[in-house]
Amino acid sequence: GRIFSLQDAIDTATITGYEIYIERDFEASYPIEVSNGANIVINLNGHDITTGNNITNNGTLKIYDTNTELGKIVTSRTIENNGSLTIEDITIRENNSRNNTISSIANSSLTIKDATIEAQNGYAIVSEGELTLEGIYNLKSDHVALNNTGSELTLESGLIQGLKTNKNIVINNGATIISNSGYDAVTLNGAVNATINGGTISAPNNTAIYNSSAGT
Repeated sequence: GRIFSLQDAIDTATITGYEIYIERDFEASYPIEVSNGANIVINLNGHDITTGNNITNNGTLKIYDTNTELGKIVTSRTIENNGSLTIEDITIRENNSRNNTISSIANSSLTIKDATIEAQNGYAIVSEGELTLEGIYNLKSDHVALNNTGSELTLESGLIQGLKTNKNIVINNGATIISNSGYDAVTLNGAVNATINGGTISAPNNTAIYNSSAGT
């Protein structure tokens, strides 16, 4: 049946296991939370969600889209991931210039597949847990798009507007890292190894790869 509050739909799907289909654009003025132990799938179905409140995942959450015109989430709060979060075939845009778009804590997992994550002066993604980037993804920020402190990364594709990592990284053909003017494209923090097998790394007016400590 139709449920007009997304939180009510999540609470119902926590019990029934049904997938949630969004049927119209809407603004969520209330907090949205997935509880620990819940397994929630949300299909944006070509629609947009705008929220100025918290989105918190404590369970397993997948947000994706099967429509030919892909939907998006526009938020003015950081999306907090404390569990397992998958973002696929949608755009998430942070419209508060100070906030990060997605923050993923230690012992969490975050998968970005064929999705666009946009920030302004914050990071598009701060990941302290396991991070997987797949497909034609796009991590955008006027600052640096990715701050990775949780897991080793292998980049095979996609576009990242600058990244920082204190874990080992492998960059292969198909990956593109282009920083904003005044920022390094890749910053290696600590004893971090970078393996460059191909791809494009570019930093207008700055350093393509900056190693702040001992590493290769």
